[in-house]
Amino acid sequence: MNFIVNSTILARDREVVAVNLRALSDGCEISIAKNSVWLDKDREYVEKIKETLKNVSKDAPISFKQTCDREDMRDLILTIVEYCSEKLRYTTKINDVDIFDKVDVLNNEEKYTISSYKDLFFRIDLKLLNPDVVIQPILPWNGIVKKFLDHEKEYEGFMEECLKDPTIGRRLKRMYGGVDAELNCVSSNEMYLHAELNLLTSVMNHEEKRIFIAVSKKCCYLFELYIRYVQEIKGYNVTFSGSHKSLKKLCSRWKLPDTFKKEFMSYAQLELDRIIEYEIKWCTKPDSESECIEAYLNSSFYHNF
Repeated sequence: MNFIVNSTILARDREVVAVNLRALSDGCEISIAKNSVWLDKDREYVEKIKETLKNVSKDAPISFKQTCDREDMRDLILTIVEYCSEKLRYTTKINDVDIFDKVDVLNNEEKYTISSYKDLFFRIDLKLLNPDVVIQPILPWNGIVKKFLDHEKEYEGFMEECLKDPTIGRRLKRMYGGVDAELNCVSSNEMYLHAELNLLTSVMNHEEKRIFIAVSKKCCYLFELYIRYVQEIKGYNVTFSGSHKSLKKLCSRWKLPDTFKKEFMSYAQLELDRIIEYEIKWCTKPDSESECIEAYLNSSFYHNF
């Protein structure tokens, strides 16, 4: 059994955090993954949330008002505000007073009670997954592009248009180390398994077929493609928050999961090739990183796939 959990309060600054909760016979298992390394202050913060949940569950059933009036809960709210202060600064105008005002409004609703999770949080097995990062070779950019073009002049024109865009230039430099001879050479770069995919493959190792993952940010298109694969081919029922349905963003430095790696590549490669071909031939001057992909996904080219 899986429960919806809030991953946003676990993400510091702009990092990405993914959470899964599984009910056990005598408690629950909470697995958390993030893209960056777990610092001591991160572990202390998560441990404080865990202990507060356990302490509140011991006194259940209690009303929502009683829960919010508890000293440990109010202290936890202040800790969350402090931990997430950088993120709150650019996402919304909020402070501890705002939070307590919202709590006071909910206090008037007597129907809110904390009772359902008394047994669930009696024992919490907390698992913090380490990030999965590798140094991986990258094929030459010109070789990839020329695969989809018929003539050398087409390639030269396409490269010229790309380098006119400072954003594309910065990304190429970041990936290949430069935008001249570097584009003709095999490079290497740091690739990492996105937090939500790291968590998903970990949960699948428990042979769970129904899985919910809460993600603190919207997920990329490759994650959605992997979800489609494990649902259609492997029979999993996966639900996740943060679907990037409007932008369909492709992220660089995306590491393939080891679980179903070869099978997924066979499943995904044709569609990824079609996206690259569509971008090269029809979108030499995108206004944004995702415009070409969105245009492709809305085209008959995609729907006939």
